[in-house]
Amino acid sequence: MVRSTISGQTAAIDPSGEITAIAPPFSEEWINVTIPLIKKDTFYTQYGDYLAVVFTIIAMGMLLFGIISDTIKKISIKMRKNEQS
Repeated sequence: MVRSTISGQTAAIDPSGEITAIAPPFSEEWINVTIPLIKKDTFYTQYGDYLAVVFTIIAMGMLLFGIISDTIKKISIKMRKNEQS
């Protein structure tokens, strides 16, 4: 991972998480590093779009469940008021 910022920390981090190069914060500097290309597929590259679809379906289901349960609650309250009248 390579991160470059206007204000903050500029660094290069290798795939194992080690910082390989870092520039002092809040200074105009550049670092020269070799970036390894990894050919291995990650979980996200294999299933990323499927996860988005699954979570969208879950969110829609929860929204629908909330709407239905709220509607049922309102109907039951109206029915109780009508029975008491």
